[in-house]
Amino acid sequence: YLSEEVLAAQTPRRRQALLELSVLDEMSAGLVEAIADIPDGARFLEQLQQESLFVVPVYGVPGRYRFHHLFRDLLRLRLRAEAPQAEVRLLLAAAEWHRSQGAIGDAVECLLAARAWPAAIQLILSRGRDVYERGEIPTVARWLSAVPDTVLHERPEAVVLLGMLEGMSGRAA
Repeated sequence: YLSEEVLAAQTPRRRQALLELSVLDEMSAGLVEAIADIPDGARFLEQLQQESLFVVPVYGVPGRYRFHHLFRDLLRLRLRAEAPQAEVRLLLAAAEWHRSQGAIGDAVECLLAARAWPAAIQLILSRGRDVYERGEIPTVARWLSAVPDTVLHERPEAVVLLGMLEGMSGRAA
């Protein structure tokens, strides 16, 4: 039903934008403009919501939206089938946009999803004492734990940081 009734009814440009945006957990106007090359991201997201196109606002975060998870899964499968390399390219572009906006956490999440391990480690390590001051110890430990051991061990300072964070969290590393 989704495939035939919803996607097939979209213009080619809008369908392409939906496929591209499916790599994102959450969307904002600026991110939509940067990733899907939509001139007015806010209007685009509002139209999708008004048309009940499986887009819902993120609770408690004004201006942020997400796809219904089933619709997003369908879009991502289509994107992977039609353009296998696009997902990584789009996630890297999203990471760069988030970084330019100062949303380092969102940038790291995109880099991890893209499996851009060295870039993710570098961004995590660049945060320095912000980790401690902002109380993000469990988050950073989760990020570093997501990196494969073979890649993580190429950066001894990342291994040491993970050990320290685990120790601070009360878990022996």
